Amino acid sequence: MNKRLLIARVPLAALGAIFLLSAAVAGAAPCTVADIKGRYGFSFQGTGHSPLSPTVLAYTAFSGSIRFDGTGNLSVKRTTSVNGAITTDSVTGTYTVNPNCTGSATLNDGITLDAVAGKRVGNKVQELLFIGTNNGSVATGFAKKQ
Repeated sequence: MNKRLLIARVPLAALGAIFLLSAAVAGAAPCTVADIKGRYGFSFQGTGHSPLSPTVLAYTAFSGSIRFDGTGNLSVKRTTSVNGAITTDSVTGTYTVNPNCTGSATLNDGITLDAVAGKRVGNKVQELLFIGTNNGSVATGFAKKQ
């Protein structure tokens, strides 16, 4: 895998983790995709590594908004910095939420991601915490309902 492709996949992995999150709350009803609906602002940071070397190839940061439709579809508008080079783009995809409040997302470029944790208020997700990993790279961040 070339460096450019690896660096491009890292931001999507980290971003994708946003789509999946809500913490299981003791005694709360099971989670569904309808629990994550509306617009969320997000920010996250990470590093890109080669799968064959611990050397950091890129420092990354991302911010923007993500819209969940409550039926399993999402769209993202983001600004990305990779080693200081700024770009903006959009990506769409789908997401699922399991009854235990974990989940996954697949972006339109074919990358599939897994959930880590987040926060529910009642049956709705208000704040998300996430971690994304891909081929030895990692990014962490948060998203808040707007």
